[in-house]
Amino acid sequence: MNKERKRSALILAAGRGKRMGADSPKCLVKVFDKTMIEMVIDNIKKAGIDDITIVLGYKALEVLKVVGDSNDICYQKELLGTANAVLSAKEKYKDKNVDLLIIASDMPFISYISINEAFDVFRKEKADILLMTSTIENDNNYGRVIKDKCGNVIEIVERKDLKADMLNIKEVNASVYIVKSEDIFDYLKNVKNDNCQNEYYFTDVIKIYNTNKKKILSYALKDNREIIGVNCEKDLFLAKDMFEENH
Repeated sequence: MNKERKRSALILAAGRGKRMGADSPKCLVKVFDKTMIEMVIDNIKKAGIDDITIVLGYKALEVLKVVGDSNDICYQKELLGTANAVLSAKEKYKDKNVDLLIIASDMPFISYISINEAFDVFRKEKADILLMTSTIENDNNYGRVIKDKCGNVIEIVERKDLKADMLNIKEVNASVYIVKSEDIFDYLKNVKNDNCQNEYYFTDVIKIYNTNKKKILSYALKDNREIIGVNCEKDLFLAKDMFEENH
């Protein structure tokens, strides 16, 4: 009988979050008494994952004061996009073969239940990469999940690169993924920055997995409020409302 692979988590916390209008890292925005990154860490630990690495960048020392010494740390030297952020952790996983959760530090409501269910699907279906998705009505803030007629994931198109006809697609990317650590870093080397932001998007790795005929799965969150992130004051009010409903 094969031994179950270890689970690990990589939190992307290098960004600045300009739209919040503050000079501090976005992940340190508080939803009442806790910062978003603390909430993300709590949910990961509730899912039974203790092996956590955090990618720091903008004002790293401020974030480090909050996350403490109990988590592994690596640094994104230049803020060149999410693919580059994940690549910053390559050396941390050089000698590990783990099922790796990749999650942004501003997604405080992705529950431990959803994390565990997604891992179960990933393993049961023997996927190579799994992305969490949700269904949102009339919202232009999220990247869209593009599928073929058979329901297979083809690619993810980021919000700023959406074409007009893509705005009608209701399934959006939650920016949470599960991958095999031994595969992801090699595929990320092939991601290009030919987009309107000139950044290396992690989402572009989906097309690369397709090219290599790897198995891509999507996991639809049961509650679309779980994907609430905080990019502006309006988002913060929504996040606080949700927090109050669940506590």
